[in-house]
Amino acid sequence: MGENNRVILCTGLPGIEKGRFIADTRKLAKLNGKDIKIYAVGDMLLSLAREDDPLFIPDNVLNMPSSRLEGLVRSVYADIERDIGNHEYSLITTHATFFWRKVITDSGNARFLEKVRPDMYITIVQAPELIVSGLQKSTQWKSQMPSEDEVCLWQNIEAMATEKYWAGMQKTSEGKRPRFLVLPRDSEPEDMLKLFMYPDVEFVYSAFPMTQLKDEEGSYAKIREFQRRLREYFGVICPRKLNISLAASGMVSNQTVHMDLDHFVKDTTKTIYYVPEMVPSTGGITEVTTGSMEARDIYQVITAEEAKKLLLPDGSRRISPFVSYNSRGVFWDEDSFFRYLEEAGYKKLEMKRK
Repeated sequence: MGENNRVILCTGLPGIEKGRFIADTRKLAKLNGKDIKIYAVGDMLLSLAREDDPLFIPDNVLNMPSSRLEGLVRSVYADIERDIGNHEYSLITTHATFFWRKVITDSGNARFLEKVRPDMYITIVQAPELIVSGLQKSTQWKSQMPSEDEVCLWQNIEAMATEKYWAGMQKTSEGKRPRFLVLPRDSEPEDMLKLFMYPDVEFVYSAFPMTQLKDEEGSYAKIREFQRRLREYFGVICPRKLNISLAASGMVSNQTVHMDLDHFVKDTTKTIYYVPEMVPSTGGITEVTTGSMEARDIYQVITAEEAKKLLLPDGSRRISPFVSYNSRGVFWDEDSFFRYLEEAGYKKLEMKRK
């Protein structure tokens, strides 16, 4: 928005309940002596509609003519435009699309984005089955309940519209193309807050074996601790935060791969592949390869006990050339990797986290 104002616009499907994630982020901001002004476009629109028509039924808002809805959206953004300059941090939360009467429709926000010129766009995503569960709690969606497959496509379009037709067609107040990022719904609030406090913060994709782990409890404990340390330097995208079942198949499975490769890997600057066990991981290999082909930095941190057997008398490791081929660095313990970051000039991000 401006030199002293940071504006982020956040989209995501109804049913994701992104409001809780946003509330947790705002709570953490206050712990750090900051506040985030929240503009919930949907709530503001419903309030205006009630003022205009006392008989208005909120559950039927998407039955209104597009011209009427667009007029309400225009009024909402006019209100936001008048107020937004008064706040250091502002978050506009809305939807890019709706799936109503089995038709994907535009939310009508796009033409008014120049009024607020967001510095960044985010789409919050969640497992389709959890989105359906969230929609089932709403009386509005009971007669319009989408299937999980329909939610998959809808969520894909929501992210694409936000990236290509909102962020991709807009400029910030500084004339730059806004940044875009997809965040899993259960990401850590500190990662969202970093986007306000540290606008240029790097986000990295934390890859690791999942399906074939033998010691899930022990390995995931190591993964969580490694990610905790990563968050001291970066924002971190974790695929487990998407909450997709390992038994997912069909469209849900395909959309999961799409989300990982075309957003989580592509939207981040680094893929860091952490290996707590020497087990097959087609997903990890694919993510590393995709990241390399997208010209991202690739690092592998291999801490599995079995890796000790690869140690040769001269101190080197007996590893396949394919391990290092795509990687900027291969490390055999966590401390070596974090020392490397420090030596490369990365600094810990100052932030109260709890």
